[in-house]
Amino acid sequence: MRFVKLLSLTTFAVVANAQLDNTGNALDADVKSDHRRFLHGAFMCLAFLIVFPFGAVSRRCLKNSSVHAIAQIVGLVLAIAGASVGIACTVRDKNGHFSAPHQIIGFLIIAALICQLILAITNRRIVKRTNSPTVVGKIHKFLGWGIILLGVVNGGVGLKFADETFLLAPYVGIVVALLVIFGSVLFCAICLRRRDASKSNEPDGYQQPQFGPGQSNGHPAPPPYAPYPYQGAQDVPLQPYAGPQNGIQRPTHSNGPYFAA
Repeated sequence: MRFVKLLSLTTFAVVANAQLDNTGNALDADVKSDHRRFLHGAFMCLAFLIVFPFGAVSRRCLKNSSVHAIAQIVGLVLAIAGASVGIACTVRDKNGHFSAPHQIIGFLIIAALICQLILAITNRRIVKRTNSPTVVGKIHKFLGWGIILLGVVNGGVGLKFADETFLLAPYVGIVVALLVIFGSVLFCAICLRRRDASKSNEPDGYQQPQFGPGQSNGHPAPPPYAPYPYQGAQDVPLQPYAGPQNGIQRPTHSNGPYFAA
């Protein structure tokens, strides 16, 4: 009888311990999954709310494109890292199914970012060779803004996909605040560039106004030029002193001495 009681207690202890271990493992898995979701969201928010918009605005504010290139490369690395963490979350929690709108849009964004990198390299080589704007550059510009917009929208879709709808209101507030900040900086940069361009087109110093046929500056036209006899410094006509018209005869010179003895 004692042996049966001891066996029952031992079996109960083993089963209870196993249940506790399973519960602990489940809790650890949930904690790890939460960490992955946080990293996924943090990487994507940094990329599409800060780094990519900063790189796009810096291209219009600065003449040097190095800041733009570095920012976009950093954003691409963050986006790929965030996508990798998101894939790990899906494999762990969703049994490897990638059919949700958030996931499909995410794959399209990553593919578009890789195309953006190829377009940037191609445009850079063409501009170095031709030193003129290209169609590839225009595609790169508008596609970049489209990717940023799609990434911001997909962030809200991702919060709904992760059942974190209570974060939608703060997310929208942050997006609006950053939109105002980057929009103001971009507007000021465009205004300054236009002002500098207008100043560079203005002539330096005083320029005599030009008038076309039949135009004048309000003053009467000067009289036409007419022939005028040559005059000296005192406005006295220069005329020869000797001549029949003045009654003066030229002196005659002899070959003798100038003074008589």
